[in-house]
Amino acid sequence: MEAKLLVPFAVLSLAWGGSFVGIEVAVAHAPPLLLAGLRYAVAAAVVVPYAVYTGSQFLPRTRDDVGAAAAAAVFTIAGYQAFLFVGTQYVPGSVASVVVSTSPVVTAVLAGLLLSESTDVADAVGFLLGLAGVALVAQPDPSRLGGTTLGVGLVFVGAVSFAVGAVGTRSFDPQLPTTAVQAWAMVGGAAALLTGSRLRGETVPAPSTIPAEAVIAFAYVALVAGALGYLLYFRLLATAGATETTLVSYFEPVVAAGVAAVFLGQPVTVPTAAGFLAVVGGFAVIERDRLLRVVDRRLAVVSNAADH
Repeated sequence: MEAKLLVPFAVLSLAWGGSFVGIEVAVAHAPPLLLAGLRYAVAAAVVVPYAVYTGSQFLPRTRDDVGAAAAAAVFTIAGYQAFLFVGTQYVPGSVASVVVSTSPVVTAVLAGLLLSESTDVADAVGFLLGLAGVALVAQPDPSRLGGTTLGVGLVFVGAVSFAVGAVGTRSFDPQLPTTAVQAWAMVGGAAALLTGSRLRGETVPAPSTIPAEAVIAFAYVALVAGALGYLLYFRLLATAGATETTLVSYFEPVVAAGVAAVFLGQPVTVPTAAGFLAVVGGFAVIERDRLLRVVDRRLAVVSNAADH
């Protein structure tokens, strides 16, 4: 990765990694779907004007424009965030971040199955490594389906929803810029989450019952991880490419664990660390060709710079 991109990459990793701990603090004091919906309503209020200002087109004009935005809204935002916020009521945010890091693995496998992208035995091994990582984190006990097992299961469903959305958007050929697609997805996702909150019977808690740390945590999740995070994501996607930007997912659990240890006093358990390594191994196996191409490109850049 070019030196000038290291700072936005690091900031995005910090922003999104810390958001898991912020979600953990916030959902302890307010309804999960309401928080998730408000998070993306706030993010949309920043990203929509940005998309209008920077893009050549904002309004959808084709079926593929609408399809890509709808797939992202329903699966990548609404489905993913709903299960993530509800699941984080049962598990620490640092654990949720490890489970979420399986989404690139699941995305690669679904793309092979649904988009006829090539798959082989190594891909299957990578997927199994990812599942093994989730199992290490959850440590499922058939006699006890609540608590950690339930929370990990919910968050994993969210990761699968994210993957379905990622593959779904790739099945369309939108004419809209990526920023416009994501902006519309945020608007639709926020609306879906807030509707789900209403149907679920969630109520807005009295301000006097919400501690200051929960307000600060939500502000961080909505403004820093939401609005700022997505603006950095768009920049990295346009300059570094999808494969390298995806690597942010594997720094998030490290950041989440560090933030949880410093602010919440949560130790990193051996099963969680082992599960994270298994997930990273699964991603490396599945994306080996793309990762090797990235390494080759970077080595060529370094070599050319040394020659001059």
